[in-house]
Amino acid sequence: MKTATAAKTKGTNLACTVWRLLREADDEHMEPKQAVKYVRKHAAQASLDRFLDREIEKTYKALQRKDDRDVEKEANAAVLQLSHPETANPATLHDRVAQMAHLANTTFQLGDGRSVIYGQATAAQHRDRAAWLNQHAASTRAGANRHLATAEALEASGCRNLNELLKKEGGRR
Repeated sequence: MKTATAAKTKGTNLACTVWRLLREADDEHMEPKQAVKYVRKHAAQASLDRFLDREIEKTYKALQRKDDRDVEKEANAAVLQLSHPETANPATLHDRVAQMAHLANTTFQLGDGRSVIYGQATAAQHRDRAAWLNQHAASTRAGANRHLATAEALEASGCRNLNELLKKEGGRR
């Protein structure tokens, strides 16, 4: 049992180290392949295999997408304000146009995986992105509801986790 716990702790420490190094790479605006090299160079473990390389790159791309989504959220608020000029504060309208100008040089992905520069995207491409985001939001809501239902079942049963609850109820794992 000690070996399994030690391995789990070592894996957790590796994950924390990798995450910290990826944040440093992101602060330096590295490309995904550069981030992989940076992590490999600075990680305490001597032998990170190809699987870990893929995981690092996948995690880093997710971090970049999160940053893009954050910028997109800010811009969406600006677009909404611009689309209803009757409610816009003239003092902040210039700031909102500036936010949109910043957004014009960012990219977003369409539902089919292609990347498009925001400022060059057509109305159809913006609608495609909006449809994908709405679909993703619905899936996220469904996932959140599943987690809430599981949490409520665990609290009601007094069990620590789902496996314990299934065992208690005679369910399969």
